[in-house]
Amino acid sequence: MKQDEFREIKLLENSFNVFFPEIDYDKYNELLTRYSLETHNAEEVTKKNIVDIIETVINSYLKGYWKSPETVNSEVTDSIYRVKNKFIQSVNPEYIEKYWLPFHTDVYNYIEKNKSNYDAVISDVESAFFYKEEKL
Repeated sequence: MKQDEFREIKLLENSFNVFFPEIDYDKYNELLTRYSLETHNAEEVTKKNIVDIIETVINSYLKGYWKSPETVNSEVTDSIYRVKNKFIQSVNPEYIEKYWLPFHTDVYNYIEKNKSNYDAVISDVESAFFYKEEKL
């Protein structure tokens, strides 16, 4: 997504130097579109509906669970997103293998290569488990 679309980032930029990885976002947006679930037949519709239901349940649960920065950044949150990622891999392996994993690996490698330039790394909460497991 475009970084200037996020109010939170604009607020951070007022107080801190905020840098973004030099990743080919257009390439990954194209891959995201290519490997997202299609709905051309009953099986694909069913898979998409199941993913949508799981997304809704996860978001509802986490909205109630998140009471502080510690709960947002907890192992519970990471575990939920880890399991969601595994589930999506089971119903749409190409999405994980050809979009999600390469994108997150590129971001991680960029951060690792340039880590002396950063005091902190801010990530979307759903991706945090991946970066933590890679030992940022």
